[in-house]
Amino acid sequence: MRERAAASRTSARNSAKAPITGVPTATATHCHGLLEQIPHVVIGGLAVHLHGCKDETRDVDLLVNRNDFEAIRQALIPEGYVWNDFRRAYSKNKVRVDFRFSGDDAGNHNLHFPDPLDSTTGEFISGFTVLGLPWLVATKLSGAGTGKTQSKREQSLYKHHTDVIRIIQRHCLDESFQERLHPSVRNTFLQLVRNESQ
Repeated sequence: MRERAAASRTSARNSAKAPITGVPTATATHCHGLLEQIPHVVIGGLAVHLHGCKDETRDVDLLVNRNDFEAIRQALIPEGYVWNDFRRAYSKNKVRVDFRFSGDDAGNHNLHFPDPLDSTTGEFISGFTVLGLPWLVATKLSGAGTGKTQSKREQSLYKHHTDVIRIIQRHCLDESFQERLHPSVRNTFLQLVRNESQ
């Protein structure tokens, strides 16, 4: 069974190339060109989309190093991106562009975002450097259930767990994948995998 699952994962990975369509992906493409000389990795919902696991997301999330943020500002502002102090994000064409910094807490106080320059952080998909599956699954599970209110926490839990379930299904992940994850999220991942196999 493990051999069949491994073969399925390989097939899924080879075919999981999301089409470059929609305003958020167009915005990501534009940002990617503007930030070509600045290390950055696509994370969040757009990363899930580019891995072939969900429809287009509504915004763009990028992982960068904090000391590059001034250079990012200088690249984006002249191109019409507007900074929103309340949301702590840029926007253009009604698409929000959020930045997360290497070393920041990813949600559960045990996992921190990796360095975009680290070779194990991302992989190349459809013209972008995209957060690799181990980090994507781990950060999604780490961020699940966070929020200032009970309603927000419930929405976050549902959203992030749904994304991980889609990744499990699309890439035929089994229990062995937990070995590639941060220890703080392994039990949650195993529970989701076991629920899917029932």
